[in-house]
Amino acid sequence: MTRTLLRTCTVLFSLGLLLPLVAQARVSADQAAQLQGTLTPFGAERQGDAAKGIPQWTGGMTQAPAGYGGPGSFHVDPYAEETPLRVIDASTMQADADNLSDGVKALLKAYPQTFKLPVYPSHRSFSAPEDIYRNTAVNAQQAELSDSGYGLVGAYGGIPFPIPADGREAIWNHIARWQARYTDEVAVTAQVTTSGNYSLLRERIQLLSSYYDPKKDAGSLGNRLYYFASELLPPSRDVGRALLVHEPIDQVAEPRSAWIYNPG
Repeated sequence: MTRTLLRTCTVLFSLGLLLPLVAQARVSADQAAQLQGTLTPFGAERQGDAAKGIPQWTGGMTQAPAGYGGPGSFHVDPYAEETPLRVIDASTMQADADNLSDGVKALLKAYPQTFKLPVYPSHRSFSAPEDIYRNTAVNAQQAELSDSGYGLVGAYGGIPFPIPADGREAIWNHIARWQARYTDEVAVTAQVTTSGNYSLLRERIQLLSSYYDPKKDAGSLGNRLYYFASELLPPSRDVGRALLVHEPIDQVAEPRSAWIYNPG
């Protein structure tokens, strides 16, 4: 997560050097109206592409799938009954060579009997709460970049630029993306060596969003985007190591604050 935050800032910094140092114009009411018509509330095309197997977006999944046990439970596959359209393996990989990464090709060649890629139908199941959509529509007409793209003003509680004018605005859509108001999860990563041995890394991750706080608005965020914390859990070798991040919206006005606790 820390590396992701640093990479995001590096990309944003580079774009700030390459693009004009001016605030972007807000979209017109007519443009914003597309979010209720040809575009989804987040600015994607509603229409699908049958030739590429992309269905039309019709609102996404708005209720938990059957069998979901609530917060703290494992996610449920809503398409568990589907069967693959086809399976890519070492003998058929050449037909899909243009769509496979070099790493995947190497795995298919190294494990021709066991490594396979089932290809399933595409689904556009994403959805967000209605208030997030409403905030996004407001942002479309009032959000602007500040400090040459390093900051954001006039945005709150939704995608800042659902109809982005350039790469900086698209990156801000990722930085301020909707990922719930508060998340608390334990992530487990298996670090595998070429011999097949592996070690487990367990980490508790918490994220509290100020930007999506229902009690706030664009004028009361106090330059705070979110608060992030992580802690390594057993059996990790560095168990107890913790990271805390206070992420600002405008890093020119206030740099990121971060603390690391190392019990060793």
